[in-house]
Amino acid sequence: MKGLILKDFLAAKKQGRVLLLLIVFYAVYAALSKSTDVFWGISGFLCIILLSSSMSYDEYYKWDKRALSMPIKRSEVVISKFIFGIIVSLVSVLLTIGIVAVFGQEDLQDIILSAVGILSVAVVFISVIIPATYKFGMEKGRVIMMALFVIPMIGLLIFSRSNIAAPELEEIGRYISFFPIAAVVILVVSVLLSIRIYNNKEF
Repeated sequence: MKGLILKDFLAAKKQGRVLLLLIVFYAVYAALSKSTDVFWGISGFLCIILLSSSMSYDEYYKWDKRALSMPIKRSEVVISKFIFGIIVSLVSVLLTIGIVAVFGQEDLQDIILSAVGILSVAVVFISVIIPATYKFGMEKGRVIMMALFVIPMIGLLIFSRSNIAAPELEEIGRYISFFPIAAVVILVVSVLLSIRIYNNKEF
């Protein structure tokens, strides 16, 4: 299992360098403008890009076919992808918390709420992307990934143009407290579904 996870990090190494430069750029921007809002979006974006890059690498080099010729369980291959995605999500969110705490003006409550919300959303994205990619392949998986970004953006745009009053911070906090529970439930279902799809897949 450790070897599978390490392989994913090595495969994402080149992509990670580009994303690291992006983080440095926005860190400088945050220091100059005192605005760190963009980092919360970046932290969620990081895990999706690195996870999709890892799965694209596997598909291009037919890694799964080679992996299954070794004494590796199919369930281990699937679970390693989820662990990789969650580790990347945790690291990116913790990095964002540090940058926001240093350069931002948000109070502790806002930082915690944002971190919980973004991490929960990242877990949901991971839970959709992995089984979708195993089921439909990387090309169709990219379409689904784009839909995950576009649909919420359209929803936010419609909401911002409507006359509906934005919820208060306390109300948002109550909603966000349920996000981790929902994310964990979705994650468990996704892991079981992904293992089932992978077990029935021919390489």
